[in-house]
Amino acid sequence: MNDCIRLTCLGDCLCYGAQMGRLHALGKTYAETVAAAAPVVRGADYVLANLETPLAGETLGLARGAEPVFNAPTAFAEALKTLGVGFLSTANNHCLDRGVAGLEATIRNLDTLGLDHDGTFLTEADAGRVFVKEISGVRVAILCATYGTNSEYGRMCLPEGETWRVSLLRPQPPNPPPGRPWPLWRRAMRKVTPRRVREALSVLRHGLPRPPDLRPVPDNVPAGEVGAAAHEAYIRAFTEKIRRAKEVADFVVVMAHVGGQYNPAPGQYERATVRWIAEAGADLILAEHAHKPLCLERLPNGTWVSYALGNFTYTPGVGWFIPNVLAEYSVALHVWVSRADKSIARMSFSVLKSVVGADGVARTVPVPTLLGQLIDPEERELLVMENEAVVNQFRGTRGAVEVAEEYEAGCP
Repeated sequence: MNDCIRLTCLGDCLCYGAQMGRLHALGKTYAETVAAAAPVVRGADYVLANLETPLAGETLGLARGAEPVFNAPTAFAEALKTLGVGFLSTANNHCLDRGVAGLEATIRNLDTLGLDHDGTFLTEADAGRVFVKEISGVRVAILCATYGTNSEYGRMCLPEGETWRVSLLRPQPPNPPPGRPWPLWRRAMRKVTPRRVREALSVLRHGLPRPPDLRPVPDNVPAGEVGAAAHEAYIRAFTEKIRRAKEVADFVVVMAHVGGQYNPAPGQYERATVRWIAEAGADLILAEHAHKPLCLERLPNGTWVSYALGNFTYTPGVGWFIPNVLAEYSVALHVWVSRADKSIARMSFSVLKSVVGADGVARTVPVPTLLGQLIDPEERELLVMENEAVVNQFRGTRGAVEVAEEYEAGCP
């Protein structure tokens, strides 16, 4: 479509410590983990994704093992840039996993790499600016925001008066009350006691650890908070920013980090949030955080919303992983915007899967490529069935679906 620009929108980019350790042990690069996805982004004028990790580097401690407290090296973002990603949202529940220092380091590292971004900020003046990218004559504004920062789980809470550092859609829940600090002698002993001994002592003192509660979360914000007065100031501020974006851009994209993890459908808070963002003037809404593909929908006012594109880079089986919810899959949404009337002229999508190879490294691979690599008939049949489920879920259809490089989505 020569009279259009093409935006390709990818899902969540996660980088578990287990993946980092395996790559380091084998001497492999992050570029290898996403190289197979190159055909999916080829031909795009601009590629967007959600950076679901600080990019603060080794000095603030990289993510470890399966812990969902993230921090990645700059090499991870370099690999995304090499693939073709041009824009990363930094507004998500992990943006403060290394505190304000990690937030600031992430921004500086992205700037050094020449990657565009929005959602977290170094200064209050930066927070007030609207990010606009001119793409072949079309001015595209991209605004990013998040429901929270994991503050309620003991992570860093922004200091009073500094909430501008993160584009928030509601107040940060308070940190849990701090426990009593360990005496100096206990801290010193912890440093020299082998990990296995510490684990055995912990079991003797507290009993065996409880298994994680592996259930989908309908929404990360309770339905009772919809319309809460405490949210009003945040909603007004973001609504005003969308209004200003409409004044300076031809097409407005909002990337909103909302929704429950592994939820089978958008929750009440997510739908309410998407609705007021659409009414404020967004042309395209890309919701995140479900960690599995959800659905594409056109709202009554004409705004298109993707409720979740899934995990673009991911390590299946690691961390809080629920089998059989299609968390290994992601959707790359291709959006053609007309240069003439600055509206969506066409949409299509591709399906990818994160797979762990024989070397223990997780790679993101388009489903058609993966199908061509499989020999076992049962594995091939399962892949076809799961791909069919993803496609039907995303475009709201039923019936048999053949594996293809691209599928048509809803169009005006």
